[in-house]
Amino acid sequence: MQEERTPRHTTTASTGITIRHQSGCASSASRRCSCKPRYQAQVWSTRDKTPIRKTFRTLSEAKTWRQDAAVALRRGTMRAPSKASLREAWDAWLKGAKAGTVRTRSGDPFKPSALRGYQQVIAKRVLPDFGGVRLSEVTRVDLQDLADQWLSQGLDPSTIRATLVPLRALYRRALSRGDVVMNPTSGLELPAPRGRR
Repeated sequence: MQEERTPRHTTTASTGITIRHQSGCASSASRRCSCKPRYQAQVWSTRDKTPIRKTFRTLSEAKTWRQDAAVALRRGTMRAPSKASLREAWDAWLKGAKAGTVRTRSGDPFKPSALRGYQQVIAKRVLPDFGGVRLSEVTRVDLQDLADQWLSQGLDPSTIRATLVPLRALYRRALSRGDVVMNPTSGLELPAPRGRR
């Protein structure tokens, strides 16, 4: 995952949204913008006493997120994203699943054999690339690129889907607890598994 460069120049687009120009943009010399700026939306979390920020490619996406985030904060269904890395969050999730406090979507405890499988695929295919990245900073594009990479390496479509199952469970719980503001495992375009004759 490439680290986003810190822009040299920022300009307020509207309340709570800032235009973030790339370094070298002509706007830094008060000329017409010559880059593809990003839009950073911000809301204030009274509960956490900290701002929550998210950067988008378009102004409309930033406005939509800011409106949704403001509603979620009022309802108490959102808080500042967790600073934990994906590896730390995974370790905590796995510990909870083994203890029976983290359960399946239907409310049943996870089977030990399932957890062993989850642990193997996460350690082998996810943690090497994203273990040190903050749980809240992994994007849908990051995971789509990872799934595309697996496919190009010849990984079977059913294996790709199985690898993402524990990651979906991790983010589903993180989203319900307010540790992340969006689930990057949603909306991924995955290859369809086909039966062999």
